[in-house]
Amino acid sequence: MIAMLWAGTLLGGSFVAAPAKFTVETLTTAELLAVGRAQFHALAVAEYALAFVLAVTLIWLRPKRWWLGAVPLVILAARQIVTMPALDARTIARIAGEAVEGSHLHLVYVALEVAKTAALIGLAFYWRRDPPA
Repeated sequence: MIAMLWAGTLLGGSFVAAPAKFTVETLTTAELLAVGRAQFHALAVAEYALAFVLAVTLIWLRPKRWWLGAVPLVILAARQIVTMPALDARTIARIAGEAVEGSHLHLVYVALEVAKTAALIGLAFYWRRDPPA
């Protein structure tokens, strides 16, 4: 259940709402980026809460294949450590009107989000077939 809730949060926040806001023609890029920062901050708070619940579930129930539940937690940590500080700094610079050089960080971010979402959906289906408790 927690894995599907987390996957749904990611699908809505990262894959639907994030790209959709850039279709608004009445806002400037700086305004869109400011909205995006707020959106991703809120999404991160939700993810931390869901990750905490998943981690407690893994510790409390000690499922046979506990590592399946650890995969999205590790991906979340990697995303937060590897991509988010640099992406946030780039966003702040763009909002301030500074020019920023090209980067592949967004592709790394998207790859991590896709991998995390797939891991969560896989975990949910596995736990549906073989519940942890």
